[in-house]
Amino acid sequence: MKWEERLQAQMPQNKLASAGMMCTYCDLGPCVINPFDEEPRVGACGIDAENMNMVNLALKVMKGLSDYTIELPETISLSLETMMGPHHTTGITIQSLLEASRPILKASEERVSAWHIDEQKPRDIEQGVGVLQRDAVNIVLTTYEPEMIKTSRSQKMRKLAQDNGAQKINLVGALCGGTEAAYAHGIPLLGGTDQLEEAQHMIDFIYESGDCVQACEQAVENFTSRDKAQFVPTATTRVRVGYPIDTEAINAALKKGVINGVVGLMGCHYGKSTWDTDELVQTLADSDIMVINLSYDLKHAEPGPESSALFSEYGIPLVLNGGCCEPGKFLGIDSLTVLIPTWGDPRLLTAAFAFASEGIPVILGTMPFVIPAVKNQLVEAGVTIESDSSRIMDLLR
Repeated sequence: MKWEERLQAQMPQNKLASAGMMCTYCDLGPCVINPFDEEPRVGACGIDAENMNMVNLALKVMKGLSDYTIELPETISLSLETMMGPHHTTGITIQSLLEASRPILKASEERVSAWHIDEQKPRDIEQGVGVLQRDAVNIVLTTYEPEMIKTSRSQKMRKLAQDNGAQKINLVGALCGGTEAAYAHGIPLLGGTDQLEEAQHMIDFIYESGDCVQACEQAVENFTSRDKAQFVPTATTRVRVGYPIDTEAINAALKKGVINGVVGLMGCHYGKSTWDTDELVQTLADSDIMVINLSYDLKHAEPGPESSALFSEYGIPLVLNGGCCEPGKFLGIDSLTVLIPTWGDPRLLTAAFAFASEGIPVILGTMPFVIPAVKNQLVEAGVTIESDSSRIMDLLR
């Protein structure tokens, strides 16, 4: 069963829960309240609709910060504890959540700089389910682990694969970490969740962490029992990766008027998002707005990258596939707007708040679970929600 089918099985989803009106914070819950002039208007602890939204958003920010081993600020932690008090309020505001989210930008920048990407260079790679090969040991890399790339290419592993009837070990990337590996080291890119589900019967091993040698050995063993009759060859697309995100050159191009702005595309088209990201990227490129794409759905626009004034003068493609969606990669770029089609991972919603805290506009493709009054507060803080990608150009002007 694919995610679309699993989502459909949930329909119709609870409208109150979709507005953030469900709380499981304490053992008085789960509480569901109704902010639309019907009872119950408050939770068992006495919390009202807006404060319930703030609690739920704070928990998402807490998860986003934890991905970078950053603790939720004490001011918000203590505020959560006051829900059971006599005033039944948290004291949490959108501005306090934005401020709490800000540290992930620097932490993300430090994480990326620690990767020491020294094999990065512009090159074309294959993308799609077709990167998997019938007669090769197919290993899918979902985390950024250069040692796994080195191990899979070793003479020892090549011989092991051939001794067991395979032509070679075929290491491909998927999800966020695999996208970074494709960007930095030029391995083929399978894609995201959709492609992983579609191709699961053609994959011999999914590497997420652990001993690289043992993973390769297990992959070879799995290859020997894979039903190759189920293998379905499919076409791939070729997309260019490997260009560095040269902040100084991009800002120079902005100042000179070579480009009219920069859009950072973070996260992937998945789930409830209704954006047509391919059309959006083409529209942006046609308007001489640079797109830095940080997703496992690699992008390109017509005509090709070498035809733009940006490439002619600065050697930078107008649509740059920059690897995984680490928000720190955007720091220092002027005239930036960040687009997030879907925030399936709370880290992305936390990143949206972090950008807004720095005055960088953000446009989300899917609504956080909030009531209209809190949505308006988000918009005022710089986080716009727009489900129709054809309207984004108007929001950029």
